[in-house]
Amino acid sequence: MTKLTFPIIAVLIILLATSQSFAGLFCLIVLSIFIFTYMFNSRTNKSVNKIFHIKTPKLGKACATLLLSFILVFAVISFVFKERNNYQCLECLSWKHTYQWNVGSWMDFSVPITSKSSNVDVSYTSLDYKNLLKKHSHKWTFAQGSPYYAFGTRGGCAIGRGRHRNEFALVYEGYPEFREFIKSKIKSKELNEALVYQLLIMPAFSEETDTKYQRLKRLSGHLQDEYYQ
Repeated sequence: MTKLTFPIIAVLIILLATSQSFAGLFCLIVLSIFIFTYMFNSRTNKSVNKIFHIKTPKLGKACATLLLSFILVFAVISFVFKERNNYQCLECLSWKHTYQWNVGSWMDFSVPITSKSSNVDVSYTSLDYKNLLKKHSHKWTFAQGSPYYAFGTRGGCAIGRGRHRNEFALVYEGYPEFREFIKSKIKSKELNEALVYQLLIMPAFSEETDTKYQRLKRLSGHLQDEYYQ
């Protein structure tokens, strides 16, 4: 029976770990406590040896040590993760990224094991129109969140409304040539900074029949068409 017991428990450990659920983590903890008790409690040791027909205490402790190592490795891979959350300021289009290592299940329950760190990617909108944003304080809106398991290489995703930029803003932030094109329009007084800023921060989608929004949307499309011609 010993030959079958070890691989069965090893497979159980892998299944519990890969479930990445709080219930799986709890079961691993209970199993670890049982194995640890078996190793250091002579009464439990004898009872378990008798049940599983383990002939020598040395063999039993060797198997228990190996199983504990299995639990530790798979628990770290499956339940220690780096959480990354992205936020966008809807007033200046800058991005804020926060990072924190946790232990547990991202979808159920987790405990932070490091302090939270963050960095900000300042947008071109913020840099180019700082005169309009002098009294600006960031209004961070959740855009995206992901847990990265297996030492930060594997994760999922949660999406928030802060991730949406309108097409004009995407092109402006992504293409230096388009920024220069818009700045030339401002210089020639075909556009002004306040109007361009409104084009940048207008919602990507709107169900409203607001005439101002529709006017900005048409102007945005016209400028992009002119740039691409």
